[in-house]
Amino acid sequence: MEGKVVGIRNCLPIRSFFLMALAALAALLLASWALASTPAIADPSDQPAGGLRALDGAIDSDGDGCTDDQESGLDETLGGRRDPNNFWDFYDVPLRDKKIDLMNDIFGVAFRFGATGDPEGNPLALPIPASPAYHTAFDRGGVVQGGDPWDLLPADGTIDLMNDIFGVAFQFGHRCS
Repeated sequence: MEGKVVGIRNCLPIRSFFLMALAALAALLLASWALASTPAIADPSDQPAGGLRALDGAIDSDGDGCTDDQESGLDETLGGRRDPNNFWDFYDVPLRDKKIDLMNDIFGVAFRFGATGDPEGNPLALPIPASPAYHTAFDRGGVVQGGDPWDLLPADGTIDLMNDIFGVAFQFGHRCS
């Protein structure tokens, strides 16, 4: 009687988990590099062309969890250098704790890797389906041309490595709390 050896190639759940863990690790390393190499803006004259105007701090015009004043600030790790009218530039996924962390946000996106769906869905809609199902809250469409790594476009219908896992990783450590 011959024994049959089963390789990791034949174990789809193990392989999928391994690939997601590897992607999350790569994203975390990339985020660490991005935080170390992205200088904070120290002078308002260094603000991007067409800079953001300060609004009433109690208002969150785009509903992303950062107040308009925070988004108009000069430190991206504190929610600044963002557009107060662009929901997609702060990658805080449900549980929406106003900080981009590994367990909730990066793994939350990574566990939905490969999911596809309707990009027109409301990213604030409940209920949130269990992973690996698609939900627009976990999806972005890539970086705005000429923007910073956290200036992201609306959902594109696919949760992938470049737009989504790296997109959330570039915001690792950013917070609006």
